[in-house]
Amino acid sequence: MYRILAIAAIACVSSAAACTHETKANNPSADAGAQKPAAADPKKTDAALDPKKVESSTGITFDVPEGWKRIPPKTNMRVAELTPPRAEGDTDEGNLVVTYFGGGAGGFEANLDRWAGQMTKADGTALGREDAKIRDFAYSAAGKAKIVEFEGNFDDPGMASRLPIKFSNAKLVVAAVEREDGTYYFKLVGPAKSIAAAVPGFEALLKSIKFTN
Repeated sequence: MYRILAIAAIACVSSAAACTHETKANNPSADAGAQKPAAADPKKTDAALDPKKVESSTGITFDVPEGWKRIPPKTNMRVAELTPPRAEGDTDEGNLVVTYFGGGAGGFEANLDRWAGQMTKADGTALGREDAKIRDFAYSAAGKAKIVEFEGNFDDPGMASRLPIKFSNAKLVVAAVEREDGTYYFKLVGPAKSIAAAVPGFEALLKSIKFTN
């Protein structure tokens, strides 16, 4: 009697293991939590990045400003990522992220509210679009960008970038370069002193923009 029950139990365990193995084979996401992270793309390593120029398959090229450093983009949504020089006395580095969205990703006006929502005043109150400094910037004879600037405390929870970023006494500068098929966003943020010093290089970068399609 006990021998029969033992054989039945072994059969059940074997059957369950087989079913589990089949489920994972047919549905890889069933064991997603145990999967190892994907290997880094060798094309995005520091050694493979041109230190002087960005050329993107999205159809844009631009120069890397003097003293700035290219780093591998942290997500596939980013066209490029650069680090401007730190100003004397600043311990944190600023960051420039370039993204491209077909259709404009909600347009400049919608993003203006989102960028304002990432900034607060020193007393903790939220910034609004009325706190933005907006200007037009001619990056070429035929092209104009809109540039918006905010100052305050910056807090990006990481929903878009996947990486939370916080800066106290920060400056945020964003240039929106619109094309017929979409919009490029150049988002520069970091300690206010470093970013203020980086603005001339940022504008030189925009003036070097060329489109390949």
